[in-house]
Amino acid sequence: MKNQVLTQKRIMFILIAVLLVFVIQNISYAQGRGKIYWTETAWNWRSNIGKIRRANLNGTAAEDLVTGLFGPVDIALDLQNRKMYWTDRTLDKIQRSNLDGTNVEVIVKKDTLTISPNCIALDVNSNKIYWGNWRREIIQRANLDGSDVENLTIEERILPQNLIIDQLISAQNIKLDLKADKLYWTNVFGGKIARANLDGSNAEDLVTKNKGVYGLALDIQAGQMYWSNAATGKIQRSNLNGWNVKDIVTGLRYPHGIELDMRSRKIYWVNWDWETFTGKIQRANLDGSNVTDILTGLDRPSAIALDPNGFYDVSSDTDKLTTTWANVKIQ
Repeated sequence: MKNQVLTQKRIMFILIAVLLVFVIQNISYAQGRGKIYWTETAWNWRSNIGKIRRANLNGTAAEDLVTGLFGPVDIALDLQNRKMYWTDRTLDKIQRSNLDGTNVEVIVKKDTLTISPNCIALDVNSNKIYWGNWRREIIQRANLDGSDVENLTIEERILPQNLIIDQLISAQNIKLDLKADKLYWTNVFGGKIARANLDGSNAEDLVTKNKGVYGLALDIQAGQMYWSNAATGKIQRSNLNGWNVKDIVTGLRYPHGIELDMRSRKIYWVNWDWETFTGKIQRANLDGSNVTDILTGLDRPSAIALDPNGFYDVSSDTDKLTTTWANVKIQ
């Protein structure tokens, strides 16, 4: 009888523990459900008022994560290791920090760059970071800690090499298709979207004569890519091979970085004004319908990155609970 009571207590303890984990999981997920990160840059690129900021996907609970920056441009998230990376085009370096903005460090310094870093993309599973450089015909990559920097040799399979060099002047945005081992980039001055293998081989133009093309986002599952055009004020879409170009959103001021939230079937983008140097973050359905302002009155926002599934991370001084939608860890 005593053993039976003890067994029942153990079973009850296990059930309570499972229920507690479930409750913690749902509470923490609700608190951190869906985040948007973005960069804000000083209008003259010479003042240290640049920031990395974060808010809920609906625009609420906006907060400063990293301040005192000069020229933060692009941003990328490593949710697996709870890190964010960004480029600084004024001080010519690439930095990273924890997702809450703590532990800021320089991982790629000026002396290892060809020129000011512009855009970045992460291949976390392969421990690689890729970046494009401002007005220079080169794409570089390194380990996530900044070691082993290498230059990618872009080899074109159809056009003469000099056209590819022109194509690479100022890679404005980079995205990776890791299933196909492809690297995509935009060229705002050349008006092109191009792609190559991750090692730089087999480069090809996908979209041409589209001057002002800026931000880029890939929907690999649907075989489509989206981009912003700062010259025409449009968000456009095509197949991954560049065919079937369509206008998705028109009438924008100066759209910059864009990202896709495939979980809710939304597209987010930065839209700002050259005259006032203020901007906002907007979103719409993937077909361009239901355009909505998410955040307004921002100070020259440039790039955005999404954590659509929600990532809750307490500060390091009270680090007792770390959770994602798919994983719970109690320390």
